[in-house]
This record gives sequence, structure tokens and C-alpha cells, in this order.
Amino acid sequence: MKRLTAQCIQHFHYLSEPCLHPEGTKSVFVETVASEPSGYFISRIVEIDHETQERKPLTKVYEQASSDTLISEFLPQYSPNGQFLSYLCNASGDNQIYLKDLSTGETAQVTHLRHGVNTYEWSPSGQMITFEAPLWASEMIEDRWCTEMTPDERVKFENDKARKPLEITCIDYKKDEAFGVLDGHITQIGVLIWEENFENGSMHALVPPSQTCLITRGQMKCTMPTFSPDGQILYFYGQPHKGPFASRKEVFCVRREDLKWGNPQQVLTPEGVLLNPNTPVVGALDNTCVYVPAYQMFEHGGFAENIIVLGLQEDKQSSQSHETKGEKFLLPMRQEATTLGVYGEPISRTTYGKASPYFRIIDQVLYFTNIWRGYQNLYCMKLDGQEKIEALIENDVNVQAFSIVKSDRGLGVQAGDVRISLIGGKLDQVGALYTGHIHKEANHTHTPLKLEHLYDANCWMDDYAIAQTDILWVETKDKKEKIQVWVVHPIDEKEGQKYPAVLDIHGGPECAYSSDFWHEFQAIAANDMFCVYTNPRGSLGYGPDFMAGDACWGEMAFDDLIKAVEVANENYPIDPEKWGVTGGSYGGYMTNKLIMKTDIFAAAVTQRSLVNTATSYGTGDIGFISAREKDLTYVRMLDFLTARARSTLLKDVDQIKTPLCILHAYQDYRCSFEQSEQLFISMKERHPEVPVRLVMFKGENHGITRIGKCHNQMRHLKELTDWFQKYLNEEADVCKVQ
Repeated sequence: MKRLTAQCIQHFHYLSEPCLHPEGTKSVFVETVASEPSGYFISRIVEIDHETQERKPLTKVYEQASSDTLISEFLPQYSPNGQFLSYLCNASGDNQIYLKDLSTGETAQVTHLRHGVNTYEWSPSGQMITFEAPLWASEMIEDRWCTEMTPDERVKFENDKARKPLEITCIDYKKDEAFGVLDGHITQIGVLIWEENFENGSMHALVPPSQTCLITRGQMKCTMPTFSPDGQILYFYGQPHKGPFASRKEVFCVRREDLKWGNPQQVLTPEGVLLNPNTPVVGALDNTCVYVPAYQMFEHGGFAENIIVLGLQEDKQSSQSHETKGEKFLLPMRQEATTLGVYGEPISRTTYGKASPYFRIIDQVLYFTNIWRGYQNLYCMKLDGQEKIEALIENDVNVQAFSIVKSDRGLGVQAGDVRISLIGGKLDQVGALYTGHIHKEANHTHTPLKLEHLYDANCWMDDYAIAQTDILWVETKDKKEKIQVWVVHPIDEKEGQKYPAVLDIHGGPECAYSSDFWHEFQAIAANDMFCVYTNPRGSLGYGPDFMAGDACWGEMAFDDLIKAVEVANENYPIDPEKWGVTGGSYGGYMTNKLIMKTDIFAAAVTQRSLVNTATSYGTGDIGFISAREKDLTYVRMLDFLTARARSTLLKDVDQIKTPLCILHAYQDYRCSFEQSEQLFISMKERHPEVPVRLVMFKGENHGITRIGKCHNQMRHLKELTDWFQKYLNEEADVCKVQ
């Protein structure tokens, strides 16, 4: 059979953003592929009938693609009555909202905003759509925000923006996602309103909307708008803070009786609680509170992503919550719990596309995903104060995204059931589409979800050998915990033969590997090597004790990684003299640390790494003192910088004797490119006899291996596998400099 190589990245079909029809019998999803030679990715929307499994693309995006015209459509949503499908499309130059009449096939563009739309959501009645849009202050003052630019205006705008210097007054002035310094736009919230009801409307009557109005018009950035269940309140995140805490977001609400939807009110967050605004909030059915993702800090270090309950009125706090030190967190945080927290930052899985919300509430039941003990499962918990969490999937499919509706239609579905559509991956399978229904028994407990496979977009992989992966549980060096270790076998492993191995370390550090498909592991195995990876202490998904103390940056995580190597040597035919090590971001930091502190690795590939904390302060988009400190008055800058200088890895560069490949994107604003420059220069000056190679990727950011241009992703992975092939196989006997 064929072997999976770096070149195979161009063949992947990525599924994302599943969305169920209100009746629950069909759903849409986004299918994304690479468009060569441009290297960019394009997406189309596909609808699938759950009973017949018949698929029909709702667009012809793939046929329209060329190197200079790349049209993508994404973020599909059914209207509440199921008559229309809305989505974002960049056909006019910016992402605008389109409507498609599913009965006639007629399509119309319904927004003409000057710079398009970032995200949007329907109101429960179907008479409104709220949206988030990037705008400039002058455009709002002059009321030009709702007029789409002509091609000539667009050219002039881009030229003016390129020539104009940026005035920076805020600490939150650059983002890795923006590939550097922000361009000065302010995201604002607006609403489309149709006077006619969508139940009996036609496309001609409904387009254009009766009103397009802005809810916010200030200097505060506003994001992720969402409606309350009755459509009477609009929630969104805003950034009201100034100074060192300017990047922190809070929840705001606007009530419809304040129409024209003005006068946003901040929903108070308990002091010391840090929100995690990566997914929309969810309003309570009775409008007395709102459920918001937030970080819950553990007493002895570490955290988990929980859901905090914020009351909208001081005298109407919800009783359906878990109280901790005066803070009202929804999910219980106990070491012996079924799962701990929500979402959990799963990492290194073959995905692409916008993230779907990771918790929803239907009939006073919370449905959410979370990574727990190496699996990204789907869970539910009734909001009745009992705090009983039930797992809906038993360590089979790792849930990447899901959509859920209440519907009694479809085969085997009964009254009170809910239908679900999800995208999930396995160790040997890229994310595929599944459906199922969650049946409520007479005693109102949930039974495990029985999944039906609907669509695998990567059947071409049937011609490729997929490496076997084992999962081990290993006692740590200090005997305080057990770590989960995955071992990927070489393709065509032969009895009696020993093989090289590569230790692959995740980034974060507060995230986790899941038992999902990641092509980097398979590409290493395809080069006749073992690939070993683990969640060392400090990783999410194993409880508070697993994160206690300085687990990530101290010696515990270091010892756990070494332990994974030792156990692999003991249980598998691995040549102990032919170990490689790699990792990205925090994984790159640990790669650097391991080859400085040990001599067990014969080759290393450090990716987008951190090496000199003495100089990294202020150069990226994180790592500020204010990110963790609540009160800066007690922090002396000299003490802060001295501590960073003392902990820098670069002081130990003299100890590196391992052939080293350094991979880094030039526009990385999470771990700046200057970090790799310092490592490269110091190695060339201190150890000219050690093979060192620096590969810089122009026009890419910290997410190069996940969202980078396809040809750069392929080159990045090929550099990694070629380096290990060279120094673990071809030149294994001479690669280690003594």
C-alpha cells in the first residue's frame, strides 16, 4: 500500500461547521480543500439527507476556483423555519451574508457592508440576523459602513492603508491571527431586520431586509453576538478595559425594548474571574442569567475551562450553578468527576475551518464537549442542580464539532429525543460526519449516543497504510500520577528489527493531545520510525492534581517526557541510540530544553519555539505580566526581567551537541521569529561543527501547520521528516557529535 507523506496534505478534505436542519432529518456542513498552485484553501457547503445519505453540494465553489479567484462559502445556518440557508461568501471581495431559498434554489446577497461580516446568527423568530463587522471610526461617523466598496474604492482603500502609519495607544495592538499589528478597525455589532415573517415569505419579499442598523458605534471592540432564547436580548463580548488589561473581554447585553437596540449594559463578572471568549455565550430561557465560558483556577496551580453563570439582575441569580468561593461556576470541579470542565483545548488533529460553539442548552440540558483522559467526548448535564454529568460517547469518536436540535422526526426518533450531527475523528481516520439521536428514557436519563456514519470525505486514504497506535498508561517518575502515552508503529514493521523513534511534544502548554488523527504522526511512521507522544503533567484533561505546582515549566513535565521515552524503549523494538525529538510552540521550548539537558537524542526539530525568555517580553501577542497578575503595583520590572533572564534556555546552548533543524514562520506573533534567530546564531557561533538548519516560512504565522498555505504545510512536514530520515536512518552512526 501507499505511504502517507507530506505531499498528501494537498489531498485532504476537511469537514467542519455541521448544522442540523430544524426538523433534524438533514444537515449541512463545510467541506474544505487546498487550491493549488495558490496554496490557499477554499470551502463549499454540502447538504446531506440523514436517512438516504444522499449528498448535494449547494454551491459550485470548487469549479470556480483559480489561482487568482478563490471563492469560499462557510458558516452555514438554517433559518429557524428551515426554508432558507444562510452562509458567508467572499464572491464580492469581502465575506457577506447570503440567503438561499431551499425550495427554489434562488440565492441573494443580503448584506453589503463596507468590509464584510465576520460572524452572524439568526434570531429565534427568523425575523432578524445579528452580525459582527469590522469597521473604521470615520466610516461610522460618515455613515459609510453599510455601502459596499466598488473595485476602485477597494484599491484606494488598500493603498491608503498601506501608506498610513498606525497610531498605537493600546497594549492589545497586535495578534498572531492578524499576522502582526492590527490595522485600526473596530469590530461592531449590527442587526438585519425583516418586517415580514419568514414563515410565509418569498425570497423576493424578504430581500433586502427592511432595516440594517448598528447596535454599537463606539471605540470598544465588540464580538460574537448572539440572541437570547426569546430573541428579546442581544448578548456579545466587549473590551471595555484600558491600560494593561485592555485585552480582557466582558459580556454585554442590549434589550430589544431599548430599540433602536441602543444602550448596551455590561454584565458584571466576579472579581478575579477571567472569561474565555472563544465561543458565544448562551442565555437562560427565563432571561435571568447568561452562561459564559471562563477559566476556573485550581488552588495549587493550573486551571480548567468552565462555564460561569452571570446574573442579569442582582436579585435574580440562578440557583442552577456550582458555587466556588463566591463565583458561580456551572460544572463541578472534582478530581473524581466524570469529566472536568468544557472543551479543554484539544491539539494536533487534522482539521481546518471555523470552530463551532462548544456548548449548547436544550430543554434545560447542557450539552458540551471536553477532552478527558485523551478523548474529546460529548457530555450532557441537566440544569437541575444535581451536577450529574453523563458521557454520551464512550471513547470512540473524538468530537470536533457538533450541532443539536430537538426534533421527533426521523427513523427511531421518539418524542423528547434530540437529534445531533457531529464531525469526529479517530486515531486512524480524519474527521468524518456522523448523526444520531439522544434518546430520553422514561426516567429522563440519557442513554449513550448511537452514532451512524454519514460521510467520509477522505476515502482516497483507503489506498494508504495507516500505522497502528497503542495507548499505554505509565506511572510517573515521582509515582504521583499516571501519564497517557501513545505509540505509533512504523509502517511495515518487521519482527526482529529495531527502529528509530521520534518523541513529539504538544504546544500550549495548557492543552492536550487527543486520540484523534494527526498526519504528522503518520508521516513519521511512514518513514519507518516509531512516533511517541504523551500528555505530560500540566496538560488539560486529567484533573487538578495533574496540573498542580509549576508542572509545565518545572521538572515534572520534563521527567514525564523522559519517562515516555524509557517506557517505549522497554516495550518496543526501538534502537535507544536513534531517538529524535520535535514539538511546536511550548513543544519547541521543551525540545530545546531536552537537547540542552540530556544527550539521549540523536536529532531534533524545534518548531516555532521559545528559547530566550529574557528577550521575549513584549515581542509577541501574549506573555504580558498582566495576563496572570491581578495587581501590577507589587511587581518590580527589574525582578520580573531578572527572573526571565535566569530561566532562559539560551544560557545552556553550549550543551547542545544534537543535529538541529529550526522551523519558524516569519510573521509569528505568538513566539516571535527572533527566538529562532537567536538559537540559530548562537549554535553557529558556539558549535559550528554541529549540523544546524534554519528554515523560515514567509507570510505565515504561528498556525503554519494548521492554517498555513498548503505548499508551506507540505514543505514544513517534509523538512521535519527529511531531517529525521537523514540523522536517524541514513547517518545514524555519525550524527551525534561527541
